[in-house]
Amino acid sequence: MSKELMDTALDALKAYIAATNTHRFDLVRPLIDPSASYWFGERVHENLGDVQAAFERAWTSVADEVYEVGDCRWLVETAEHAVVTYRYRW
Repeated sequence: MSKELMDTALDALKAYIAATNTHRFDLVRPLIDPSASYWFGERVHENLGDVQAAFERAWTSVADEVYEVGDCRWLVETAEHAVVTYRYRW
């Protein structure tokens, strides 16, 4: 992966994790593409309303949780896109 794209992608991932750790979806929402799919547990969430509900359920159940990512695997690199899979750690 090129240094320029990696810096941008890593910055975006860091911003996403920082926003997630605020437990405020209004700060997370701008970092999620409206067509994104999220896997929480055994369920796939296909729209932002469903994704928001999943985040808020998680934040409510453990209010002081702090999230990190690990096992990052960058799958795609183009000038416009980067795709990464990762595991949440808490």
